[in-house]
Amino acid sequence: MTSVVEALTKIQKSGEEVSPTTFKITEATIHHGSGFEYPIGNLIYAVNFFEDIETVGVTGWLDMYDNVNLIQGGPIIGHELLYLRFETAGATEAGVPEFAVDYTKHPLMLYKIEELIAGSVDGRNSNFLEYRLHFCSTEMLRNDRIRLSRTYQGVVSDIVTDVLKNHLETTKPLDIQETVDIHHFIAPNIRPYHLISDLVSKAQSMPLKKSAGGPKGKTASSTIFKGRHNDFLFYETAIREDNSGGFKFKPALDKSDFPSLSFTTGTSPTTTGMDEGGPESGGVSPDTIGYPAQMQRALNYDFIDLGNKYDTIPTGGWSGKHIRHNGVTKSYAISESNYLKALEHQRYSYVSATPTYNSPRGVTEWPDSHVRFTSSSAQTDSNINKVNKRVDYPWRIMAPSASLNRIMQLNHLLGMQRIEITVPGMSGLSVGELAFADLPDVGLAAGQPGLEGSKILWENRLDNVWLVTKVAHRLVTGGENPQYLTRIELANTMSSTGQVLTDYTQFGRTSPHASIFT
Repeated sequence: MTSVVEALTKIQKSGEEVSPTTFKITEATIHHGSGFEYPIGNLIYAVNFFEDIETVGVTGWLDMYDNVNLIQGGPIIGHELLYLRFETAGATEAGVPEFAVDYTKHPLMLYKIEELIAGSVDGRNSNFLEYRLHFCSTEMLRNDRIRLSRTYQGVVSDIVTDVLKNHLETTKPLDIQETVDIHHFIAPNIRPYHLISDLVSKAQSMPLKKSAGGPKGKTASSTIFKGRHNDFLFYETAIREDNSGGFKFKPALDKSDFPSLSFTTGTSPTTTGMDEGGPESGGVSPDTIGYPAQMQRALNYDFIDLGNKYDTIPTGGWSGKHIRHNGVTKSYAISESNYLKALEHQRYSYVSATPTYNSPRGVTEWPDSHVRFTSSSAQTDSNINKVNKRVDYPWRIMAPSASLNRIMQLNHLLGMQRIEITVPGMSGLSVGELAFADLPDVGLAAGQPGLEGSKILWENRLDNVWLVTKVAHRLVTGGENPQYLTRIELANTMSSTGQVLTDYTQFGRTSPHASIFT
């Protein structure tokens, strides 16, 4: 599959007249169960399309200017199929089908109508309706209609595949990373997504032996996790024209992946947008950089969270304790987690390459801050290990240290340092991807005294590899300024590249990240 940057480069070289924020909507049709079908492309004012790595299913809405009374004439009652396809302008001509969000084979489902009012255009009375049509993945609605009451025996990845194919009846692409260890699991009349959510916490990858590599064999991280991944997540990404996307069941951080994107910003954060003037005003003229660079330059950005130690203490982000009681043998065992030790001895989850704080010792020495209690009556059940085919006893239950490390990693990844940026519409971007974020050295760049000593700490905290956790596409078709923007949430993985990379100077500083502008 072509990387996002490679696709942008192809679009630039395709010969098409393309520019940031331009787009195409090539399919927008509502299909009613009675056979009624109506193209709505000329009725759409805006398309909003969302992905979230912490939510299963894609969602969104259409802002409608309806002058044909489609609600009554259809009628639209909230259970119709939506066939939708959109792309960054030039993607089809450049031959990059992975840049086309395509729901012509896997339609979405309309489920709600809201904000219905009689509208006007430019202050003139007009006979049309203004409303919002909400849509979602069809599997989300099916999940709410059925429950599972049965037992499962097998590896987690096989159970997840069975649930998606045979119960949710999805035909979408599946990216299910293989797991190990046989589990005996009971689904007690619960919904499919609830079952998979329980299985996520028990999934462990095949043992990892090789270090992840970057471009041309360079190491992607200075600290490489060599154990098992148990930081699995379950989510859905947009379907592409090349039949990629779909459901993902995989570790949050796959260290075999190397970021190809490098989002850049201006010189200071703002909540109102970036100055689009020339260098004298602190901005950079879009005409001075190429199309791929323009597409990766943040139009605005916000710091959402730079770490909340108070919230992450009771949730197990720094230390914790797991007490396991066996009702048969009348015994118990205690395991403890420690953030600093996890950094030094990474057996399960990849915690980070650099500490979130220089001196976290004060919160890592209190395991009672987060206590988990589990009870088991297992004694002689069998387990067939998928790696070596050996029979172990008892049933493979995730080691307490692995469970605690999973909690620790997800605390630091999803709840510690997050930013939101807005870039020109990028239809090929999905959650789960890795990217660099070239954030400014606020204060230090302005020459404020006394900050030189904090440069290393600041860059350790911000100039790392980031995980795309949320993506919001907004395509505005109506009005005087049609445009396509993508809003992205990034979570700091605290992973450094561990290499000296090509510099670029277009943005007024030397980047520690890979240059994509040459």
